[in-house]
Amino acid sequence: MHPDHVTAAQLAELARLDTSVLYRRRQNLPLGSVLHDHRNGRPPLCWSLDDLADFLADRTGHLSDIECRLRVALTGDRHHV
Repeated sequence: MHPDHVTAAQLAELARLDTSVLYRRRQNLPLGSVLHDHRNGRPPLCWSLDDLADFLADRTGHLSDIECRLRVALTGDRHHV
């Protein structure tokens, strides 16, 4: 794993989602690549941190800090970060 990439499992954990959500909605995310880790089974999907940062900036760059926090708070997740 390259230190400048994040796997679907890592991204899902950070977003408190099941990885299946990321796979189902991958058309809404930056283009990912497959991580060939030489393990059995389906190789995991991963994204460049730079691509994810650009994606987030494009999607939320117009929002203030408080608006971003409010949107996160309203997602329905009752666990505090």
